[in-house]
This record gives sequence, structure tokens and C-alpha cells, in this order.
Amino acid sequence: MYENQLVSAVKGGENSSATLHHDHVVRRWIGPGRIVNGRALISGDYASGEGHDGVVALVERGATGEVLQ
Repeated sequence: MYENQLVSAVKGGENSSATLHHDHVVRRWIGPGRIVNGRALISGDYASGEGHDGVVALVERGATGEVLQ
């Protein structure tokens, strides 16, 4: 799951004193899951965060790790 509209205040380094805004930050990694007969089943409770979050699926070829989708 990812989350949008995150903010971090930088305390040091080249961006010292800056406020950075972040979108599409992975906050929870679920998997790996297996696909059997063309279907994947992932179950669980996944809370929503006020409409600032979402879900992304990453599909890889098992033999090579090539990203398919």
C-alpha cells in the first residue's frame, strides 16, 4: 500500500530547513504472492487513510524476475 501527501521537515544536509512533500510512498509491502491458474488471492484487513492512499500490484516473471506489470 502507498500513501500520498506526506511531509517531512529536513533538519540537516543540503536541504536543511526545507519542507519536502512526498506522494506514492510505499508504507506497507504485502507479498510475495503466488499466481495459480491465472489468479492471485490476497486477503487481509487493509485500513484506508482518508483517501490519500492506494494499492499497487507488481507482477514479475518467476523464472527471471522480469517486471511484467
